[in-house]
Amino acid sequence: MNPGRWFRFRPFLGGVFFLGGALLPSLRAEDVSSDTVLSLSTASLTCDFMEYRSSDNVVIARGHAVAVSSGTQLAADEMTLYLSSQVVVAQGHSVLISSGTRLEADELTLFQSSREAVARGHIFLQDQELSILAENLQYNWDDSTGEFENIFIQQGLWRTWGRRLVRLSPTHYRIERAAFTSCELNPPHYHFRGGTANFWVRHRMSAVHLRSAAEKTPFLYTPYYTRSLKDNSWTFTVRPGNSERNGYFAKSVFTYPVTPHSQAKLLWDYYSLAGNGFGAEYTYSTTTVRGSVSYYRIEDKIDDRKRWDLRYAHWQQLAPRWQVQSHVAMQSDQDVNNIFLGDDYQRARQLGESDLAFTRNGSWYTSRIFVQHDRALDSVNSRYVTSLTILPQLGFQSSALRLGKSNAYFNFGGNFRNEYDRPEANPPNTDPIVPGLDHYRQYADGAAALTWRLPLTKNLSLEPGVGLSESWQSQQQKGNELDPANLMQGAGSTGVNLRHRLTRDLDYDFGYRTKVRWTPNTFRRDHAAADQGMEQNMLNLFANYRPSSAVWGRASTTYDLRDSPSSQNTALPLYETPRQRFSPPSFEMGVRPRRWFSLSGRETVQVFPVTKPQSSVLDVRFGADDTSFFSAGFSYNNFRPGALDLVNGVAFQLTRGWWLSGDVHYTATGTGGMQYNAIDFKEKNLVIRRNLHCWVVRVTYKERPGVHEVLFRFDLKTDLDGRSNKTTVDEKQFYPARDTRGD
Repeated sequence: MNPGRWFRFRPFLGGVFFLGGALLPSLRAEDVSSDTVLSLSTASLTCDFMEYRSSDNVVIARGHAVAVSSGTQLAADEMTLYLSSQVVVAQGHSVLISSGTRLEADELTLFQSSREAVARGHIFLQDQELSILAENLQYNWDDSTGEFENIFIQQGLWRTWGRRLVRLSPTHYRIERAAFTSCELNPPHYHFRGGTANFWVRHRMSAVHLRSAAEKTPFLYTPYYTRSLKDNSWTFTVRPGNSERNGYFAKSVFTYPVTPHSQAKLLWDYYSLAGNGFGAEYTYSTTTVRGSVSYYRIEDKIDDRKRWDLRYAHWQQLAPRWQVQSHVAMQSDQDVNNIFLGDDYQRARQLGESDLAFTRNGSWYTSRIFVQHDRALDSVNSRYVTSLTILPQLGFQSSALRLGKSNAYFNFGGNFRNEYDRPEANPPNTDPIVPGLDHYRQYADGAAALTWRLPLTKNLSLEPGVGLSESWQSQQQKGNELDPANLMQGAGSTGVNLRHRLTRDLDYDFGYRTKVRWTPNTFRRDHAAADQGMEQNMLNLFANYRPSSAVWGRASTTYDLRDSPSSQNTALPLYETPRQRFSPPSFEMGVRPRRWFSLSGRETVQVFPVTKPQSSVLDVRFGADDTSFFSAGFSYNNFRPGALDLVNGVAFQLTRGWWLSGDVHYTATGTGGMQYNAIDFKEKNLVIRRNLHCWVVRVTYKERPGVHEVLFRFDLKTDLDGRSNKTTVDEKQFYPARDTRGD
């Protein structure tokens, strides 16, 4: 909305009096005539009938009277020119056109001596930027001031009306009893009404005693309202609501587009119980750089402590092969994001993260310089402490390098890092930091692998491979002490994979892999260990079935050939039955025959000691994402016997203009099978939306552990379209759970 342009019009009336001044002194007594054309050096007057009354010194032009002078044109059904008093009276749908401005009225009178113009009846004023309708007009073109009565103005999508418009200067206008709307219906679905409105052209608009109304029902009052009319317009939104913990609240966001590719936000949250929260955010995005930085702080009166949240993300293409990226997520406690912000799927954070990386992508390799600093939640003292610092880490990884023209490929890579490790003890220790173990230590690792592909038949191929890995650390942990002796730990692996395409739609991979750990600081197998150094010795099977793009299925399992199931715990028994050697087989499937229907599921089966489902996941959806839909899903894990996690979602149109959407997450408990007799709700979300052609009202209800909120939102579609056209930054890439649509 740019109300300052509604009331700007040019001082065009002087051109008409130039026409009168040039035309009137040149006239002399003439007989009555018809179809008259009077031409002078500077002006012309045409009409169907012209009469000159010498006694009154008056020229009367009737029937399609048109006067033209220096680009200014006056047309009327009847035109009277009073030569002695220098007055022009146009009657009967008079039209004045000058410098792109058009004025129409039932009667138009121009006074040369007082430099005034008076128009009456069905006044229409139009220039390149606005249209004005009024009943009466008085204007003085000497000081560029004037008054309109009973005005109606159309400018773009917005229209305004009022009792009187006063032009105080060429750039300053005042409207009494002003009202405006962007709804084209009459009466409009919504409008804003103020006592008095002031407009400074292309600068600012202000109004006092502003009342907002939906149809005829007022719903919001503010004693004073002002906004900028410059091209880089800002937006200010307020979301009122109620929270069980924080009380009644109003979340305010001021958004300003700093550049075409960046925007800044100021946040002010008022909570009747928790107090005031303040924040700021700056987000930017181009083809070579993107990122965001935000900070939020509140003096929480409920917990009587300072709570804050800091986020930073940055990515930049420094050169064609160089990139830099950084990420910071720090906060005062684990729940501040969930209670006050809610823009991250990780609602309870127990780890504060910060990192910086420089990456070079070569033609056959990728190298990286990396630093990291993490702070873990000390649950005993309710504070964050340094848990890990990497300063720096150097990494290198090659791509798969083809050896000559053969089907053999070789790849290698390695890392070195200088790491500060601060181990913690578990509660209920009063001091969670283990003394003597928080030291800088150096680590290095490297790995190389060679694979080659041997085609056996058209549908059958064999792919053997070998690999080596080695790791080193400057000190090793023994109990609660550090041994300063260096430690090297290596391993070697071999494997082979058979790939067979049975049919066009079905193929499978059958493989064998073994990995042997060496004795520390040697290249010999560690036979002295409980597992005799055999870390892996297994068969694996993976099958894939895809008859069409709408249907797919997968299955996988492994079979352990070792004698002991664990190299870390010698108390575990040996395998007692072949079934014990199988990893739980998993089966996945997906069906999407139509855009409006999808079904996906995953089943993992435990085969020892008895065959039964270990975990099950199923999701079904009817309806496309952007239309009415119903979704349902459940997940089950036998590590939580008798507990079934379910989620249901629905969205549909209640009646014309009314939309309902919501989802609920809950856990059903019981004896298992179909016997569930209790329900524990985990999360509820509900949105009711009233959608008319010019405005949208939303009521949102949210309930989850620690959060019970009701939010209200009112949007004009003109504002929504304007915001979407100006938005060049994808906020969800930095704040994945943020609701950018207001739903």
